Amino acid sequence: MKKLIFLIWILPVLVCSNAFSAEPGKQGSIQITDLLKAFSKNSGLKVVASKELKGEAIYTGFTLDELNYDLLLTILKLNGFTAFKNEKYVEVVPQHRARVYASEILDEDVVYPEDQYLIATIKVENLCVSSLMPVLMPLVYRYSFISTQYESNSIVIVDYFSHIKAIKALVEDLDSTSEKQKKCEKFEMRPRAPLKVAPKTGK
Repeated sequence: MKKLIFLIWILPVLVCSNAFSAEPGKQGSIQITDLLKAFSKNSGLKVVASKELKGEAIYTGFTLDELNYDLLLTILKLNGFTAFKNEKYVEVVPQHRARVYASEILDEDVVYPEDQYLIATIKVENLCVSSLMPVLMPLVYRYSFISTQYESNSIVIVDYFSHIKAIKALVEDLDSTSEKQKKCEKFEMRPRAPLKVAPKTGK
């Protein structure tokens, strides 16, 4: 009985060990600042970063020589940062500033990295955009932005490309199965309630 229990316990360990094994040099942990140095070497681009940048990233399945912009964005996302690239350099900022830095408008003919921040508009034909917001707002990434443009009955969103695609697909699905709304109301953004801090109590 003891042998059986031991085998049951050790089997998942062996399975997990094999699942996460990789070729030598294709896995490890690295300081994010050193990760940026590796990317700069590979791409030939200069990198500037916020002084808040710190932490360690874990990678597997590729070597640092294979590190490209797509992989960099994904690793940064998992560690609370993102990046914006122009012709001269890459700027790395915390996620909570991303929606302010985003300046590229989504072009349907361009293929973007899944974890690149973009600005996009989604035109809605049948439904009122105000009726969609209670559904969409909880789905938007924490540090992203979503609102409506009443006159054109459109949604404006700043988020990761992968999230924008998902939101757009959902909107198109809901809109295509709905009848044309005759009258729409403006959607009013409600400010978030401030955090309540418990009063200090004396001893």
